[in-house]
Amino acid sequence: MSAEAPLFNTVAQTKILGVLALPQSPPLLSGTRNAYHLAQQVRANCTSGSSYPAPTLDWMVNGKKASSTHLTSYPTIRHKSGLQTAILGLQFTLSRHHMVGQSLDIELVCISTMMEEIASTRKGKRTEVVRHREVTKQRAKGSTL
Repeated sequence: MSAEAPLFNTVAQTKILGVLALPQSPPLLSGTRNAYHLAQQVRANCTSGSSYPAPTLDWMVNGKKASSTHLTSYPTIRHKSGLQTAILGLQFTLSRHHMVGQSLDIELVCISTMMEEIASTRKGKRTEVVRHREVTKQRAKGSTL
């Protein structure tokens, strides 16, 4: 019996992996009303589903991206599980140009997007892009009274 280690070659390789956890639910809108009056404050929050990393949130008002002056970014919530939740607030004073068509509808849309680039450092390797996008809409009636 020999106490020496056997002679054999070993090969080892290390890679850094990016891990994504996609949200299991669409963004949640809160604080919205079914109807608004001219000059009334519109206040709403968009809360993402838990994911990793936290998604990017955007607000659209009647198909147009909301002005950054109307947005409030809240700190990312970090759950014990390692997942994260993003919250983005929207606040503006309702004016006639926000109301669309004869019915004076107002459409608030929250878009949750995750995009992660996974790239290799070696030449000739392709870059993979993972995209995940979810949309939640809320329609409200407007009134000029």
